[in-house]
Order: sequence, then C-alpha cells, then structure tokens
Amino acid sequence: MSAAVAPAAASASASADTPYLALGIISAPEYIERRLSMRTSWMQLPNVGPNKPVSAQFVVRSRGAPPWLAALLKSEQTTHGDVLPMASIAWNETRARGPVLSVAAWLAHAAAAFPRATLVGKVDDDAYIHTVELEALLRGVVTELAPSIDRLYL
Repeated sequence: MSAAVAPAAASASASADTPYLALGIISAPEYIERRLSMRTSWMQLPNVGPNKPVSAQFVVRSRGAPPWLAALLKSEQTTHGDVLPMASIAWNETRARGPVLSVAAWLAHAAAAFPRATLVGKVDDDAYIHTVELEALLRGVVTELAPSIDRLYL
C-alpha cells in the first residue's frame, strides 16, 4: 500500500463540511468490483463519509467512455455519490499514464474542492485503509510538527 498526504491548509482542525483528510482513490473505470469492496469494508468505518474527518472519493478516468461504461459510472455516482469522473482523462488511457494523470487531476480537484482540508491523500483501489488509525497517526504527526509543518509526504 502506498499513501501520500500533503498539508492542504494551515488549519489543524476541520469544520463539519471540511474533512481533515480528503482522500482520492485512484480507480480504473472498469474496476467496479474493487470500488464496491472498498465501500463495503473500510469506507464503513465511523470516520469516513460526508461531514466526517475523512472524505473518500474514487477518481475515475471517463473521457470517451463507451455508452455502457458511461451509464455504469453515472449509475454508480448516483447510487453512492463517491465517484469523481475525470472527463479530462481518456477512459482507456494506458496503465503507465492513466494513474499518473489521475493523481494529478485529483490533486488539482482537491485543492479547489477542499481548500480548508488539513491533508490531501491518495491511495489505490486495491488498498485497505484503517482510517481510524490513519487519522490518529496523521493528527499526531501534524501536532508534533506544528507550527513548522509546510510539507509532509508519508
């Protein structure tokens, strides 16, 4: 598992509508089962979800997706509300370029969508994250390094 986090703002606490950690989950459009597995496992932990310390969204390439796949992604977003379609990235981008472009798109989106989040992170769609422990670890690191922290890669 790899996780990257970066301070997104100087604030060490988040309001009800601002997550402490905005987490982008990089996922290929056809990996519907992986996303479902995450939704039914660690994304059920008590600190994950809207108005909770950890906001988790699936970052999915979508430009030019065939109609059947576009319909599935739209249905998934309507049902779960956690799919962030990246229309700027071709749905069938290569395995070498697709994830890198998705991470760059996630970071740009997170900076705009979560300007007051304390941290922004990235994980892959095959990772299991114990978000309660991760949040505790991150809060400890940020507290230990504050106020001198301006960049953090973990």
